[in-house]
Amino acid sequence: KLQFLYFIGERRGKMKRGSGMSLTKGMSFKLENHRDSCIPETASNDLLHLAYDKDEDTQVAEKKIMRRLFESIDCNNKGTLNKEDVERMFEKAGEGVLTADELANVTTILFKNGPPDFEVFWKVWNTEVHVIEKTKENFKTFSARFNEPFEQMQLIVEEDNEKFTPEYRVWFYLKSLKTGTKRKISPWHDIPLYIKDVIRTQPQGAPLNKYNFICEIPKWTRAKFEIATIEPYNPVKQDVSNGALRFYKHGDMLFNNGALRFYKHGDMLFNYGALPQTWESTEHSFQFEEEDGIKEYKGDNDPIDIIEIGSQQLATGSVTPIKVLGVLGMIDDGEMDWKVIAVSTGDPLALFMDDIPDVTRYMPGALECIRTWLRDYKICHGKPQNKFAMDGEYFGREYAQNIIKECHNHWRNFHLIQERRQAS
Repeated sequence: KLQFLYFIGERRGKMKRGSGMSLTKGMSFKLENHRDSCIPETASNDLLHLAYDKDEDTQVAEKKIMRRLFESIDCNNKGTLNKEDVERMFEKAGEGVLTADELANVTTILFKNGPPDFEVFWKVWNTEVHVIEKTKENFKTFSARFNEPFEQMQLIVEEDNEKFTPEYRVWFYLKSLKTGTKRKISPWHDIPLYIKDVIRTQPQGAPLNKYNFICEIPKWTRAKFEIATIEPYNPVKQDVSNGALRFYKHGDMLFNNGALRFYKHGDMLFNYGALPQTWESTEHSFQFEEEDGIKEYKGDNDPIDIIEIGSQQLATGSVTPIKVLGVLGMIDDGEMDWKVIAVSTGDPLALFMDDIPDVTRYMPGALECIRTWLRDYKICHGKPQNKFAMDGEYFGREYAQNIIKECHNHWRNFHLIQERRQAS
């Protein structure tokens, strides 16, 4: 309560004028740990009470937390659990207080009609397990500290071989919290696109605005690291051009040094990377109405690029929660290459920035600088300037989220096709 009162006192008077937000309508809050504390989010008025301990909301809140735990243990996104997964669910949610006989009895009920999905698990939890008082109380303790995405606690990122060599790779693993064993994963295909909050503070139909961002190139550096989309498990590596490693030559972010690629234009002015589980499809054409008619550009066959404009330098291979602010449509060698503008949810400015106009307000000149950098970085190689769709206009958050959703659907189709090919 003291933290909430302090938050309200600190934020009073700092609300955006004309935003339509007040302390009693259109705002909700969540109290989490120090990494992401007291971040306000717009919400319908009837959701504000979720922050309070009211009996009528307990079941709803517990179900949301239980679903989050279910999805984190279902690492392969099968939608169901095996018996080992079920044991882990009860170990985490019930703090392992069930006896062997109780666990065996509940497992038998769960698997009566095959592997259980979440709704089956939730029903059995309430009818067969939640009546056990010790389990019920322990789940309350577990719920109180279930603030961080369970998947991120399992994620391990490891570097292999010397940096700035052709052999350098950044690998990604998921670690079993029960056994300590690791399994290698693909950052492109296995890390989820969306981050779901424990308690949803927006209407059910509203799009989530918290995504996982895989950093490839840290700000203030120029080595051209990228997800290796054609290698097994898609590690991060330094790009190679004609047998040479790439560095950006145009400022601090492509310089061909006879080995790897670097950006000759200079160091990156921002953290640069990709959204997992997205694909700019080569089979899909993005259309734009311009002065000389309708223009169509196919996707560039890569995940969507992210430009993270926060104040902190992120590490190559790091996975960071971000909120999307807008998007710029760059045309690279005749292909559509979306550049999504985003900010880390843990950055101080994330509290104030929700859309593209906010970037201009709180970081004046940043958008123009980004567009100029993207336009000119190939000139030092004797190539022409890059072009942009719609004369380089930035599109807002809603448009950007629709692009992300569309490319996520492209990825799902692509991923399903690849799985069918492997199965056959």
